[in-house]
Amino acid sequence: MKATLQKLTPVRAGAEMLLTILFTGAVPRTHTYRVPREAYDEAGAPAEDEVLSDEALSLLTEKEDARLAYARAVKILAAGDNTRAALLRKLTERGFSRTAAESAVARLSDEGYIKEEEMLLRQLAIYAKRSWGPKKILPTLLGKGFSREAIRRAMERAKEEGVYDADEVRAALLAALPSDDENARRAWLYKHGF
Repeated sequence: MKATLQKLTPVRAGAEMLLTILFTGAVPRTHTYRVPREAYDEAGAPAEDEVLSDEALSLLTEKEDARLAYARAVKILAAGDNTRAALLRKLTERGFSRTAAESAVARLSDEGYIKEEEMLLRQLAIYAKRSWGPKKILPTLLGKGFSREAIRRAMERAKEEGVYDADEVRAALLAALPSDDENARRAWLYKHGF
């Protein structure tokens, strides 16, 4: 991600600087930051149309970007559940630094807004209704950003709580198949992820 200082305006008799920065990436964005003069000077007092180094950008935007990333993450979560990995990806795709995105995701997770285990249990209940087996479930959940360990723990909890039991799903699939042909039974199970 490249960051270019587009406009520089001193405010409050030069005690603060308004910096309009263009971020170019997958989703370009422009944002205006109000930073103390000391932070601006510490960042090397960049001029207009100057491409900012990573260090200068961090000094100038770190606090504001963390706040903005958090606000955007809240909006994303308001639209629907996301895993930590998916939320991190969405924030970085929208031009936030990895540091700001990780900070927002960690904060939301600590505050209890990202509940991956509950999301997994809801998904497993859906997969139980669809009669999916573990070989179909695992790649689907990994693709959604869940870790193998989280999936394993959720499968154990789902079995304990009666949400999803692979053995019961397998038995129901076999009971629904009228054929006693072993190849047909194997193909039927394979189709459903067993």
